[in-house]
Amino acid sequence: MDYPAKVMSMKALVRMGISESFLRRAYTDKHTKIAWRADPTRSNSKIMFDTDELEAYRLRQIAFEKKMLAAMT
Repeated sequence: MDYPAKVMSMKALVRMGISESFLRRAYTDKHTKIAWRADPTRSNSKIMFDTDELEAYRLRQIAFEKKMLAAMT
């Protein structure tokens, strides 16, 4: 997937069609450093994503889901 910028907000990514639940899961995943708050001192600050890392995470998740589905059959 192509992204128009290297760093994008959650709102912009949702407008592109990525589900908000997927983005929240990526943000809260302790094993990744792909998302952060624009201003960590404010609880309502924008959540920003590194789109290169997000795409790598998205592809890993797809591969993992396919592997799990194959294991179930």
